[in-house]
Amino acid sequence: MNFLKSKGIYVATFLLSFFIFVLITFPFDVLSGTLSRKMSELTGLDISIESLSSNLPIGIGLEGVKVSLPGGEPTELQGVQLGLSLFSLLTGDFGVFFKIDNEKNGELEVDIDFPISEILTGKGNPSQFKLESKNFLLTDLIKLGFHYYANLPGINPLIGPMLDQFIVKMSMDSEVDIKIDSSDLNSSEGDANIRFGKLILESTDPALGIPAQNFKKAAFLAKMSAGKLTIDQKSQFESDQLGLNFSGDITLMQTLPRSKLSMEIGMRLAGAIKENIGSLIALLLLKTDATSWNGKATLQIGGTVSSPSVMPLLDN
Repeated sequence: MNFLKSKGIYVATFLLSFFIFVLITFPFDVLSGTLSRKMSELTGLDISIESLSSNLPIGIGLEGVKVSLPGGEPTELQGVQLGLSLFSLLTGDFGVFFKIDNEKNGELEVDIDFPISEILTGKGNPSQFKLESKNFLLTDLIKLGFHYYANLPGINPLIGPMLDQFIVKMSMDSEVDIKIDSSDLNSSEGDANIRFGKLILESTDPALGIPAQNFKKAAFLAKMSAGKLTIDQKSQFESDQLGLNFSGDITLMQTLPRSKLSMEIGMRLAGAIKENIGSLIALLLLKTDATSWNGKATLQIGGTVSSPSVMPLLDN
């Protein structure tokens, strides 16, 4: 144990020294083009980075980051930073962070720590996940995500075009801090508090007959205790004609993708939404005829995180 700890300190010191050296001496103007191409190849998106610069003490600043589908309208991300967490290295973890901070889109920071001892043994499970945001606008990113999913090979021809006809506007305020103890999962703990403000769902196609939905409730709340993430029943999205509520838990397993799911998603459709797309939702999601359906259903989700199973239950 002491040997691994000493080895971890040496590795952390080496990584820290090497990264500082790279930040000071590396020709970032050359790296920006290479990084853009590699990220585009991995994601299938067009990603361009105007320039990179060192952002001491441990980080890289990215300027002029634009993301789009091939040939599509680009979404620009301003004030992007990424790098290593100095504090995490000093405590024996390999920590990485991603941060966006600007006047237009608000603030977002994601931090993930990996124990160096875990990396050395080839496991690499994270020890901590943190997400903090303040008035962070998700509108452009959601639009890009919808467009990306709508154009995936094999997408249902009924769902794909519909996704491209919806606009979701919202901001996010969040505080998520989950600590995972891989040596004793029952000691894992943390909280997730994610709230969405000014959430509006709109359709760009009048033929769908779906009026704009203003959500009066939009939040996801959960608590990690004794290795189990329990979703608070206050996790819900509610407008006049559309409702989704979440409950249940996720039990951590040593291999995180095999963590067990036991969740329920309650769904409610009413008004013009039920009248105009209720039959389509029932056919595609609930696998049933909506002739006598009152617009309410529950989706029971089981299995594992990597291979979930969904069982729809209708409330007739």
